[in-house]
Amino acid sequence: MSVVLMLGIASACGNGAGSGSGGGSTTTALPPGTVTGTVVGYRSADRNHTTPQPQVTVQAFTRAFPYIGPVTADRPHPVARAVTDASGHFEIDGLTPGHRYFLLFGMAAAKWVSLGLQHGASVNAAICKDCPLPM
Repeated sequence: MSVVLMLGIASACGNGAGSGSGGGSTTTALPPGTVTGTVVGYRSADRNHTTPQPQVTVQAFTRAFPYIGPVTADRPHPVARAVTDASGHFEIDGLTPGHRYFLLFGMAAAKWVSLGLQHGASVNAAICKDCPLPM
């Protein structure tokens, strides 16, 4: 329950999944259809001090949706998912190369990632652990 509460609190901080809207970096070291990354947490007073976040569910969707606030009737189903390990690392494979995916990190942050035809992608997310809940 503490992880769920922590992730719910983090949803109000915005921009929690990193900067920019580019959707992660690509790398030739990853096989096509694979997304890897790390989820870290921070306190609102000190974004520079981060700690790995274990047991965060990372889900991949084919379309974006409002993930903060009331549950919507048309929320899509994830096409793939993973759970972060003790070091906050995750890997999702089996995705379609050349497509974009909306990644949801717990319920705290989301980010688009684009997969190349010949390579996977790496994306990191930072979630606020003590930000106030949105009203």
